Amino acid sequence: MKTLLTLVPFFALTSAFAALNQSPPTFSYKDGKAVYVDFESAAYDMTYDFQKKTATVTSSIVFNSPSEGYAIFDLVAEPTDVKIDGKAISAPSLQDPDKASTLRILDSRISSGKHTLTLTHQLTANVVWGEDGVASGFWTSDLNDRRYLEQYLPTNLEFDQYKMNLSVEVLGAPTNHVLKANGVVTSTGNNRFEVSYPKFYSASSSYFHLFREKSFVNNVQ
Repeated sequence: MKTLLTLVPFFALTSAFAALNQSPPTFSYKDGKAVYVDFESAAYDMTYDFQKKTATVTSSIVFNSPSEGYAIFDLVAEPTDVKIDGKAISAPSLQDPDKASTLRILDSRISSGKHTLTLTHQLTANVVWGEDGVASGFWTSDLNDRRYLEQYLPTNLEFDQYKMNLSVEVLGAPTNHVLKANGVVTSTGNNRFEVSYPKFYSASSSYFHLFREKSFVNNVQ
């Protein structure tokens, strides 16, 4: 038992940073290094406002940084109200050293260890407003750059896996909506849902489809 208790901290540390073994190398940025981090969890609050025809996402992400530097993540949309551990910062885009892809970076140097990132953005990709509701989906592809979850939500790169939870609400719509996902979906009220994805999902794993009730006809006999 003593041996087991001694090994627990080691395995916990190894598990926390296992994904970083697959990450690209750090690179120079400003007066330090741009570092790839390990996402621990992400909570996304998604509000589809039918009257305003806007979809707003507020995100809270807990991550571990293996060293001091400028943390890398990704989101195609321009974020607002970006904060790291409660401090207001910016999250500009930049290209990786090979100029093969575009990323986002937290423009404030952080220490190694655990941090909390919060930000807001407007979701427009694959959001279609109809006369009485909205359709929204996460469609991903590996045929072009930045076509995974970063099209829709702030995420880490494909090397990482982490726990994701979505809180989804459709405001002011005259019809009921249905949400399908490859996670655990719970209806919490009229046009309100919670989705829990497992901790081994990556940026290419999530399926999400929100649509008006009775939009599809089941012809299976």
